[in-house]
Amino acid sequence: MRRFTAPALILSSSAALTAQAVRVDVRNAVTNLPVPYSTIALFPGDAVRFTNDSGAFSFAELSSGPYRLVVRSIGYVPYDTTITVAAQPIAVHVGLQELAIELPPVTVVGRTCLNPGPPIRDSEPQLAAIFDQLRENAARYRLLSDQYPFLYALERRVWDDPAPKHGDTLVVDTLELRSDVHRPYKPGNLVSMQPGTRGRMERILRLPTVIDLADPAFHTAHCFTFAGVDTIDGSQTWRVDFYAAERLHAPDVAGSAWLDADTYQLRQLTFRLTRPERVLPSMQDLEATVVFGDLLPSVSVPVHIASKSEVKGRRPLVGHETQRLLRVNFLKTPPGRP
Repeated sequence: MRRFTAPALILSSSAALTAQAVRVDVRNAVTNLPVPYSTIALFPGDAVRFTNDSGAFSFAELSSGPYRLVVRSIGYVPYDTTITVAAQPIAVHVGLQELAIELPPVTVVGRTCLNPGPPIRDSEPQLAAIFDQLRENAARYRLLSDQYPFLYALERRVWDDPAPKHGDTLVVDTLELRSDVHRPYKPGNLVSMQPGTRGRMERILRLPTVIDLADPAFHTAHCFTFAGVDTIDGSQTWRVDFYAAERLHAPDVAGSAWLDADTYQLRQLTFRLTRPERVLPSMQDLEATVVFGDLLPSVSVPVHIASKSEVKGRRPLVGHETQRLLRVNFLKTPPGRP
């Protein structure tokens, strides 16, 4: 286990900075290497932002007075302090300490979730620490999507198995979506009626996304447990399972999330629809798996999604859909640029 002390903080004046400005430099406290794309916030009055690829960010034209500075990064102990801004600019050097999470025991539990909510820190400290990293991954993606909005293009493939006797069911098209347009998660409210392409009302099923893993509404509607160590693409990952609360009688989701055992970055996420027969009486199962890749160092985005739905009846049918990320175009200044 790594040993760590309190994060380092050094304040110094700098004539090169604009008056009443703060420049923050974030580094690994042991190696002194930059921690790129950390999240940083100065309260009151400023939103959360990413640092650049050198772990730096500058706040300009600040009013004099005390501010709360919060710095976070996946795999590191969060840093939270108070600084005072006066007439002279200051430089803040933050040394983040690496996390040292003990592997929690694997608990064999049923799929019944009677007491939903985040892991209790006093009784499940290891699971709570892993849960914090899962939530941090989701919060970083929400920050990227909302504060640095982008257009992203997906190649979509849809087909049925078995295929019809005549013709091919494969449909291939391209979707272009905005990152900052997403519907908030509401427990047990995944199915809605919306106007369809032909003007008639159609039943729409909307599965949660990685952003919802940062939402307290999702946390209080699910139970979380550590499910062990798995290997994905040759790397060890820690698996966290989640189950929908029993009080949710409408369809919701259960699933699993896999975090890299070394970096704690989210690598894979699976959602499984609960109570699928309440969406369609003939539906047996629906599952979607999301694979993540790095858009920027330590900034992961979904790069591939594969879903499968099973329908029973005289002619059982398995529907497939895949989505592959083609490109990302930022609508404003990308993370890390002034």
